[in-house]
Amino acid sequence: DLHKQYLESINITISEYILSKYFISEDIIQQGWIIVRNDFPLNLEPNIIQLLLWIYPKTSFCDNEIYEIIHDYINNNLFRSLDWIYFRNIPKFRSVPEIEHYHIFILWE
Repeated sequence: DLHKQYLESINITISEYILSKYFISEDIIQQGWIIVRNDFPLNLEPNIIQLLLWIYPKTSFCDNEIYEIIHDYINNNLFRSLDWIYFRNIPKFRSVPEIEHYHIFILWE
């Protein structure tokens, strides 16, 4: 909430902030997505890695593609865990409703 207030005070929306922070190259924009660590993680056990998959606006992926993006990212980044889950909040609970995004939780053993 403090970060949102700060952004409001400098007249930047949260979606503008996300786009300018993560979609910084034409390659990432063309790819249509980026996975990053969650800067505002939930209060969970310390061995749970919390990531976010941000989808560039006007880009769309089907459910199978979302799964494959996350699965490939986890495998390619050498996370040695078989236990992971992802979800997208229902609309009323989305912190950034203008940009589609998924929460990813990886159990680090």
